[in-house]
Amino acid sequence: MEEILLFSGGLDSFYLAATLRPKRYAHFLISPTASFRALKQIYLLDPEAYVLLYDHRPFLRKMLEDLKKYKMERFLCLACKRGMVLRASEHGRVVIGDSLGQVASQTLSNAHFISSGAPVARPLFGSDKEDLEHDHPLKPLAEAVSTLKCPFKPDPVATRAPTGKLRRVLDYLIGKNLHFSRKLGMWKASDLTAMG
Repeated sequence: MEEILLFSGGLDSFYLAATLRPKRYAHFLISPTASFRALKQIYLLDPEAYVLLYDHRPFLRKMLEDLKKYKMERFLCLACKRGMVLRASEHGRVVIGDSLGQVASQTLSNAHFISSGAPVARPLFGSDKEDLEHDHPLKPLAEAVSTLKCPFKPDPVATRAPTGKLRRVLDYLIGKNLHFSRKLGMWKASDLTAMG
């Protein structure tokens, strides 16, 4: 099964990309500024790599609308990442740059929820982010992406995946709305950068 790296452009995915140098990436548009910087990183790491691009914003808007009906907005980040994994897994085994415990979506219970039923590899999961940091000319660009705030991030964010009925509701809503995460196409990184 071919692998595809889920690439946000933040430090975790950047470290994994710089180490593995994959030939295929999946990137989900949430913030145009963050996406521009992330795609630039891919281009600078390997202009010949292929990028599968999705517009994830319609999915997030619909999920937020539905989650509000159940007073479950705090689970939007989990739904976002699970949606990405499910869409990217349609094209192969998904490789993620998660480091256990770094952020809310990277707790053990949340990681299990996010990748449940999908072929996922987490090569950095047992690593400490400080151990991963190394000098690289593109590191400032990855740090700039990491500091950008997600325009959809709820307050508060769930630090544990839901269980029981809430989990079934969240799974149902993700499945119902997944088609709103629109596949835009797959291009070489050099072609995407040329398009601006």
